[in-house]
Amino acid sequence: MLDFFRDGFYKDLVLLLVISIILGAAFSQGVAWAIDTYFGDTLDQMIGEYGEYDLILHIREEAKEAALRELQRIGEQSFPGYKLNETLTIAGQANVFFGLPPQFRTREVLESITSYFGAVPGLNGYTLMAEPSVLIRGVHPGVREELREEIEELKGVSFTVKDGNNLVVLTEKEDDLPQVTAGIEGILAQYQILELRFPMGFEVDTQEVGNKALEILRAQESSASRYANVTSAQYGEDLDAFLKTLVEMRDFLGSYASKVRISPSPGISLSVGERIVLEAVGEMQEELIIEVTGVFGDLAEGMIIQGSPVQSMDRVVQQGYRLLGEGEQGDYIGEVEIENERYRLAYAVDESLRLLAELEELAVQASSAVDNAEAVLTTFQEALMQLEVLQVQMRQLNEGIAKGDAKSSGEQFLVTLLLNGLFQTLAQGVIHTGEESLDSLQNLDIEEMRSSLDGISTQIANVQEIDVAAIMEQIGFVRDTLPDLSDAEIGQSIRLINTYLGGQVIPGERVQLLIQGEAPNEKALEKIFQTELENPYLHTYSTSAGMVSPDARGEIFRILKEVRSIVAGMLAIIFTMIVLALDHAAIFSTLKQLRAGKKARTKRWMRILDPLLLFGGVLGSGLLTSIYYLAKGQIPFFSPVAVAALGFVLGVVLVVFAERFSPVDSMELMAGQSLGLSNVQIMREVVIPPSRPGLLNLLNRFKQQF
Repeated sequence: MLDFFRDGFYKDLVLLLVISIILGAAFSQGVAWAIDTYFGDTLDQMIGEYGEYDLILHIREEAKEAALRELQRIGEQSFPGYKLNETLTIAGQANVFFGLPPQFRTREVLESITSYFGAVPGLNGYTLMAEPSVLIRGVHPGVREELREEIEELKGVSFTVKDGNNLVVLTEKEDDLPQVTAGIEGILAQYQILELRFPMGFEVDTQEVGNKALEILRAQESSASRYANVTSAQYGEDLDAFLKTLVEMRDFLGSYASKVRISPSPGISLSVGERIVLEAVGEMQEELIIEVTGVFGDLAEGMIIQGSPVQSMDRVVQQGYRLLGEGEQGDYIGEVEIENERYRLAYAVDESLRLLAELEELAVQASSAVDNAEAVLTTFQEALMQLEVLQVQMRQLNEGIAKGDAKSSGEQFLVTLLLNGLFQTLAQGVIHTGEESLDSLQNLDIEEMRSSLDGISTQIANVQEIDVAAIMEQIGFVRDTLPDLSDAEIGQSIRLINTYLGGQVIPGERVQLLIQGEAPNEKALEKIFQTELENPYLHTYSTSAGMVSPDARGEIFRILKEVRSIVAGMLAIIFTMIVLALDHAAIFSTLKQLRAGKKARTKRWMRILDPLLLFGGVLGSGLLTSIYYLAKGQIPFFSPVAVAALGFVLGVVLVVFAERFSPVDSMELMAGQSLGLSNVQIMREVVIPPSRPGLLNLLNRFKQQF
C-alpha cells in the first residue's frame, strides 16, 4: 500500500489534507460566528448595549402608557440625560429599560429606587442590572455589612448596592470583573453559616440555645478564628406565625374530633401508628378505622381516619380488631370507647339557643309575677290594718257588754257575727299551721317582704336589659361557622399537620451561627449537638454566607458562546464526512481495486488487521480532530478521545463503503497499468477526473495533462 504513494501521489494527498483542514475550520468557525453575531445583535437590540441601562421596570400591560409618561416625567425632573426604552411584553407584563446618567449611578440612588419610582402606575417591581457588576445572592443579614466593608476594599471595586437579600458589586471597569470575582469568592470562602434546625413544634430560645452552641463549638473546634450567633430577629417571622397557626389548628381539630380510648385485652400490646378496625353494627352504617396516636400503660388513644361514628350523646363501646394489609381484619385486641365530641358540641349549642329563648320569655313572666305579688302584698297590708280596727271595736264591744251599758242593736249583732266568723277562721288556721295565736299575723315584716320583692324585680330588670337576641345570633353564627368536617377528614388533617410539625416538609425553629475560618464538619457536629443539647431531632446544615452569581447578560452571552462552539463542532463533523465521501473515497476505492488484482497476502497479521482499515481510521481521526479544534468546536460530553474515536470510525466506514461512495472502473485501471503509467499518473489521468466533484477533483485540474 505504501508503494502506491512513493512515486509522488503522497504530495497530492498531503496538499488535499492541509487544504481540507483549513477550509473545514474556516467554514465551521465562520458559520458559527455568523450565528453568534446575529443573535448577539438581536440581544443588543432587545436589552441594549453593555452598560447602557441600569434598571428593568416591570409594569402591567394595561398601565403601560400612563407608566411611560410618568417615567418620562421622573427622568426629566430627577435624572436629566436619562435613557428609556420599551422592550418585550411577556404574560401581560411590560418591561421598560431605564438608564441613569453616570453622575447618578451611586449607591444612594440605586438603593432608593423605590422612593423614585414607587408611584409609577402599574409598577410590579424592578430588576437591577447595572454593569459592570458582580451579583452575590442570599447574603445573610447578620454578616452583610461586614462583607460590604471587606469587598469595597478590593482593588477595582467602585461600591456595593444592597438589593433585597443580594449584594450587587459594581466595578470600575469591565476588565476588573475576573479579578474582583475571584476576590469576592475568596472572602465568602472564609464565612460559613452553621444552621441548627429543630423540628416544628419545639419552642427554642434562639439566644440561649445559640450561646450554648457557641460554647460547644469553641470546645470542639479551634481552627476557626471567630464564632457568632447571627440568628436574625426578623428571620423566619412568617414561618413562626404559620407554625403557631398550625399548632392552634391541630389542637382545635383534636378537641373537635371524636375521643377514642382503647382498652387492650391482657397480653395485647399496641404501638403508635397501628390501625384498628371496628365492624359496622347497629346504627353505624360503615366500619371505622382508627389509628393509634398514643399508648399510656394499659390504655391507648387514637383518632378516626376512616368512617363516621354514631351520632350519640352517650359513650359507644365496640370491639376492635387489628387491621392487616389490604383491608383484612385481624385478631381481637380489646374494647374501643368512642365519645362523639362534635355531636355533643352541636347539641350543647342548640340547647343553649333554646335556653336563651326560654330565659327571655321567663324574664317577661317573672316581671309580671313580681308586679302581682306587690299588689297582693299591698292588699294584705291593708287587710291587716282593717283587722286592727276590728280588734279595737271588738274590745270596746266586749267592755260594753261586761258593764251592761251596751244596747242590743242590729249593727252590734252583725259585728258580733263577723267577729265570731273571723275568730273561727283564725282558730282553724292556728290549728292547721301550728301557730300559737292570731298575733303572729301582726308580726309579719311587710317592709322586708316588700324589699325582697324589689330586689327580685331589680334582678329581673337586669336580665331584661341583657341583649339576649344578640347572644343568640352570635351563638348561631358560631354554630354555622364550625368546620363541617367528618372524623375521617379531621384525622387526615391532623396527620398532615403532624407531618409538617415533624419537620418533614418545612423546617422549624432554627439557630444560625457564623463561623469565620475553616468550614466545620457538620455531620460530626450534628451528633455532638444532639448529645449536648439533648435533642435527638436536631439537624445541622452548613451554607455559605453568600453565593456569587454571574451577570444575567454575561450568562446569555455565555450560552450563545456555547451554542457557537456546539455549532462549530457539529459543522466540523459534517464537513469531515463530506470531504471523506467526495475526495478520499476515490483514493480508497482505487487502493482496494489494486490490492484485489494482486496475489493475496499470506501473512497472518494482514488477515486480522487490514492496513486499509487502519489507514482509513487514522486519516479520518486526524482530519476530524484537526478541523474540530481549529474551528474551536466544543460539544458537551465530547472529549478529545471521543472526537478522535469518532473520526476513526468515520474513516473505517469510508474504507468499507468506498466503492459505493466513489466507484472506480477496474478495466480502466488495468488499461493504465498496461500502458505503463505510474500510480500518480493513473490517479491524475484515470481515477480523479471522472470521480465525484470535490477538492481533490478541483486540485487535480492544475496537474492533469490530458
